[in-house]
Amino acid sequence: MAPARRAVPLVVAARGADLPARRRVLFSTGLSEAQHSHAETPFDVVARPIEREPDSPWRGTWNPTHPFQRFVDVSDGRVGLAFLGEGLREYEVFDRPNRTLAVTLLRAFEVALTTVSWRWERHPEMRLSQAPGEHVIRYALFPHAGTWEDANLPEVADRFLVPLRTAQAGTGSGTLPLSFSALELEPATLQMSAFKPAEDGRATAVVRLYNPTSRAVNGTLRFGWPLRNAWLLNLNEERQQPLTVKDRHTVLLSVGPKKIVTVELERL
Repeated sequence: MAPARRAVPLVVAARGADLPARRRVLFSTGLSEAQHSHAETPFDVVARPIEREPDSPWRGTWNPTHPFQRFVDVSDGRVGLAFLGEGLREYEVFDRPNRTLAVTLLRAFEVALTTVSWRWERHPEMRLSQAPGEHVIRYALFPHAGTWEDANLPEVADRFLVPLRTAQAGTGSGTLPLSFSALELEPATLQMSAFKPAEDGRATAVVRLYNPTSRAVNGTLRFGWPLRNAWLLNLNEERQQPLTVKDRHTVLLSVGPKKIVTVELERL
């Protein structure tokens, strides 16, 4: 498996089923030594064991399915294969030597409700649960060297799912230079999840970021306008401590493994 320089996009068309059914796409990775799958979840990338040990609740059952957000990866530590999905949320990795990665494209099912244990009300007339009609599904494959961290899959997912868009505009009356960046976060290992005004009406900006890796990361947050102050906040946006501002634009960060960090920025 040769590492790729960029994700390989694919588009498939599928039709919703008239009966309960599941449409999946399967990829035989051949990574027989892979022990875990790694899937992006909110503010994290989670490792899940592929082999079902004797004490596993899944032992002796069908292969378990798991959720993911933008990507799921199978790697043996030397090479790996990542699946990047647009709006797809369910996967499994077969506990077999070929380590087949299966991703659900469509699920069509009959609605069944219960208000009393083991008493089910079935509603076949609720047709929308069976995903009727034609569906166009976009996803990508990304062969890579090393692990998901080595490949920096969050950045790969960003480039595939949120590509740079360009636009042309006429001359305005503003004062910004021809080249300008409002906010820069480095390194790419750190992921930004919010950039917004403060909730309590303070005339400040709030940036929320997180480190999905298993190691601490030192980074910088550069603001396009001069800064007067910066603070570390908790998730309630309450100030915890001041942060160092360098050259009036750059905030120095130290983000622990699997940590969420919220920063408040006050313009000069």
